[in-house]
Amino acid sequence: MAKHHGNRPAEVFGYPLASTSIEAVAARRAYLCPFQGKTCTKTSRLLDHPFGVCSVEHHGIIGSICPHRFKEPGTVPGIPRVLVDIARHYFGSLDRLEFFAEVGLPGIGTIDFVIVLVRHEPFHREVEEFVPVEIQSDQTTGTGGLVLSLRDFLDGYDMQTRTSPSGMNTYDTIKRSRTQLCNKGLVYEAWGTKCYWVIQ
Repeated sequence: MAKHHGNRPAEVFGYPLASTSIEAVAARRAYLCPFQGKTCTKTSRLLDHPFGVCSVEHHGIIGSICPHRFKEPGTVPGIPRVLVDIARHYFGSLDRLEFFAEVGLPGIGTIDFVIVLVRHEPFHREVEEFVPVEIQSDQTTGTGGLVLSLRDFLDGYDMQTRTSPSGMNTYDTIKRSRTQLCNKGLVYEAWGTKCYWVIQ
């Protein structure tokens, strides 16, 4: 197998490379992220437009390299599918749940999402239980090669015949995740709550 066989973007601006749907073409032309519902926010100093690679194919395996990719909609309008799955797993149903994004954790950072079970009492609501959710996408090495692949794709080249010299930097991703997990885990332990860690 060639060193870079199968290394290429898998999704660009929210859609697989093979997709020629009206939505996919429109997203690519306007640099839209369908998972955020607005212009892609990923940047590269090598590009004068957003770096809209959501996931990559690496030796035949597809992996997300953008945390916004995890915001893929599910069966509940406005709630990412992964959060719906976690809510059902942890709480058993979606009844009386509220979802919050980017919740501040003073001195440590932010919690990506918090799912809250609310008790509705007359004239007020009270938090009955909650569970934090952290999202961690993977990252690439040789990102310059991935930028060139994105340019090739947007210029109309057949990506099945091209490869990218980029690889995956999974070791560093895990290393960064462990630091966060330890720091936030101490807080969650003190609170007496569990957490979900969604890792590519």
